[in-house]
Amino acid sequence: MATPSRRSAPLGATLLFTLLSVAHAPAQDNVLVYGNSIVFAPTVGYFRDLVTQTGAPQPNVVTFIQSDKKTSNYVNQIGLITSSLPAGQTWRAVVVEGGTVENVPGFGDPTAFQNNMLTLANAFFAHSPNGLFLGHETGADHPNSSNYPTVAPDPATWLAWSHDGYATAAAAITAAHPTNPPARIAEQGTCYAATAGYPALLYSSDFHHPSTSGKVLIAMLWYVAIYGGRIEDIAVDFGSSTPLVNRLLGDGIGEAEWLELVGFADRSQPAAARPYPGSDGDFQLRACVDSTIVNLVTHQTATSGSTLRIQPFSPLGATQNEPAAVYADLAITGQMPSGGTPPELWLDAGQMRLLLQVTDLSGSPVDVAIPSGLTGYTMWIQAISRGPVGGSTTYSDAQLVTIQ
Repeated sequence: MATPSRRSAPLGATLLFTLLSVAHAPAQDNVLVYGNSIVFAPTVGYFRDLVTQTGAPQPNVVTFIQSDKKTSNYVNQIGLITSSLPAGQTWRAVVVEGGTVENVPGFGDPTAFQNNMLTLANAFFAHSPNGLFLGHETGADHPNSSNYPTVAPDPATWLAWSHDGYATAAAAITAAHPTNPPARIAEQGTCYAATAGYPALLYSSDFHHPSTSGKVLIAMLWYVAIYGGRIEDIAVDFGSSTPLVNRLLGDGIGEAEWLELVGFADRSQPAAARPYPGSDGDFQLRACVDSTIVNLVTHQTATSGSTLRIQPFSPLGATQNEPAAVYADLAITGQMPSGGTPPELWLDAGQMRLLLQVTDLSGSPVDVAIPSGLTGYTMWIQAISRGPVGGSTTYSDAQLVTIQ
């Protein structure tokens, strides 16, 4: 479905989106992965499947993935950069997932981590000057993990240590190699926390290692960071037999859960890469059609009589106790509402209708029946958090439900 647009993005946002949307070449890509138990199988398999689902050749993924490894171990394996490919071939990307406690004061060595990341980047760019250096940010332990308070006092602190460490490394690598592609980050920790809200779905029983679903999400974050675009735009038909669909179904992941993971991956991207971004605060609208698992995907389809399930949500709880409302606006499919003020409001303020109003976000999802006579229309939905008295209003991203 074409994405309607009513306004132009700022120049900086357009440039960022362009950088994130480089089309992959028809030739097979080479990708090197340094990692530990956080990215054990099936992460790499799902990453390969995502690439081939787009019609591109399956990438050649070379791995050094072993338990309890960190960047010093990867430096000891730095020869993989030059020895793993035939002469004349280069890397599309390298993924470096450091130890989960490397940036934790008293448990790791943040300074050594920074030096090791730069050492790996120097060798990588010497071999593949047009390649992409991708740091894999961890620090995503569930709040029920036994690593609190032993390793870190709380999830927010651990996540901040991890995120800041990878951000610092990416900035230093980019500064040291200004003629090479800027270093990027696959923000697992930030996605698990600020986007998904630490759901148990993403964790194994120790609340530290990712579940299979959590590893599917990691593979999505790798894909987005390396290839750009949005996971939602990769056509996936659960009625067809493809390596990706077969692997998902074999792991017990159906279409509804797939869409949930897709929404997490795409919502964690910058506003410039999302079709109808809201305020980027700790506030979301999750929705689904004829399903029990609400999600964050932008486009869904329905028929008259379908059930639209909606839920305003605060991943980290910042707006949990604030009043909120969900609104809808109808437009002929392919067109869009005339727009609102401020620019974060994608619905027409004079035409939108209230679907749900709550005094806080503690309630369960609410079902709304789609009435008859709306075939050919698209329902635009968006949630608004009013905030405390005297506080600021926060807008969710807008979502579209096309009625067929």
